[in-house]
Amino acid sequence: MKLLLCQYLYHIRLWIHFVKYSTVKIPQELLERVDEYIKRTDLGYRNRSEFVVEVVRRELLRLEQREINQKAAIEHVKNILDDKQ
Repeated sequence: MKLLLCQYLYHIRLWIHFVKYSTVKIPQELLERVDEYIKRTDLGYRNRSEFVVEVVRRELLRLEQREINQKAAIEHVKNILDDKQ
């Protein structure tokens, strides 16, 4: 598991070098928590930027999957209701 995460982070690092960046404001307290987390864990994050990029990417994927699942569930219910008519 740890090896896969390190390989994944390596590819992210390569990808990051070709991407344009923008600044995002983060509350200081939250940023301190991020820094503390990076220091106390051994997940391969070299800095807070890598961590934030990864967390945002994962959350977007989670939200997009949730949206897909909700649409599929609605279609499933519609199909059930159409079949009963």
